[in-house]
Amino acid sequence: MIPYSIVINQKNGFRNVIGQNGEFAIVINSKRNFTGWINKGAKGDPGDNSGLTWNDTTVSVTMVADNAYKPDSSSLILFALPASSSLGDPISIRGYGIGGWTITQRSNEQIVIAGSISGQATTFGITGHLFSTNPNDGCDLISLGGGLWQAVTYGCDWD
Repeated sequence: MIPYSIVINQKNGFRNVIGQNGEFAIVINSKRNFTGWINKGAKGDPGDNSGLTWNDTTVSVTMVADNAYKPDSSSLILFALPASSSLGDPISIRGYGIGGWTITQRSNEQIVIAGSISGQATTFGITGHLFSTNPNDGCDLISLGGGLWQAVTYGCDWD
């Protein structure tokens, strides 16, 4: 179990629960609802992905932890989840190209949607995926270990 310390950040009404080692934070609003998470190296505001390596992506790729991707193509770009990950590994996608993007899964992977009312998630295994519905859709992923990922989505859909 990872120990946590609570840091109160009055900016925008958010309270940040930050891992004691400072690697990631879970953002909880004033009503105690999960609203997102902050990537490694974040500067303290929700959605700040400044600690990640950014990639302008024009072709399908296998994603790498601690990286962010800007899909920039008129064709669909497929983003495969990493074959392995550690607890807390972050990945981010920020849509740009008109072709859209899809996150694909391996046979042992699944993405759960953060803040969903009924525990919504992608279908387990290779038939499950998360995808953009508009060119500017985005998604922040964090590994929960064992092939399980949690996503904070910005306009996306899933199967």
